[in-house]
Amino acid sequence: FTVAASVYFFYMHLKTTKIIYVLPFLIFTVLGFLTKLSVVTTIPIFVVMAFLYKDKIKLTRSIPVLILVTIISFVFLYFSYPITEHFSGVSNNEYKFFDSYIGTFFAATKGYQNLIYEKAFYALSYAWQFTPFFAALVVLSIARLKRDRNYYAMVSWLIITFLIGFASSGQDFQRLMVIAIVPAILLVAKYVSDLNFFKKDLKFIIISGIAVFVLAQTTGLNDMSPTYASWLTGVFFLLALIFMILPKNRQILIGASI
Repeated sequence: FTVAASVYFFYMHLKTTKIIYVLPFLIFTVLGFLTKLSVVTTIPIFVVMAFLYKDKIKLTRSIPVLILVTIISFVFLYFSYPITEHFSGVSNNEYKFFDSYIGTFFAATKGYQNLIYEKAFYALSYAWQFTPFFAALVVLSIARLKRDRNYYAMVSWLIITFLIGFASSGQDFQRLMVIAIVPAILLVAKYVSDLNFFKKDLKFIIISGIAVFVLAQTTGLNDMSPTYASWLTGVFFLLALIFMILPKNRQILIGASI
């Protein structure tokens, strides 16, 4: 929520050029930093947005705002440790803050084979937790939506977060990618916004939803945990790929996602 709110208020500042949006942008960015340091991945996203909307507000105005908000957020983060230690009684003296996060960008295990397995697991597990069918909708929306500034802002949010998390090792990739759920949902919502969910498109949604539910129950897949047998998860990824090339693929994938 804090990340989505900070992106929204920065967007409103760029779109309207009103300084009033800077304060809530600062507040939610600080709260995001204090909640999870992975929010630092939003900094390059804000830079991209500043470039996309530079005809609305010049970079000489938007970039200094972004720099100031980032510095203040890091200052709050820095002082949060002694404050937390004072009230909780938990010492952070042995915790090497920067080493911990810089170290995540080196392979957790040695060897190219292990590294390939790790990265494949990152990508596939994220798609699996989205469900393969919703992940397919995200791919289709990126490929087919009209290219405008809002599109590039959302796609950069999704892709930059993914690439930063994908480059790291030994961290909880899925928790980091929570930051990218909002742009994924917005892209898909835009992609399916012209569908009629209560008339002609409803039957395709219901049929595909029932089919996937029955298949999941038949195979014993009663939740979307990626700890099941690889062949079973592979079946659902294959099914999602088949749905992508069928007529009425948007309706079918929506039903399957649900």
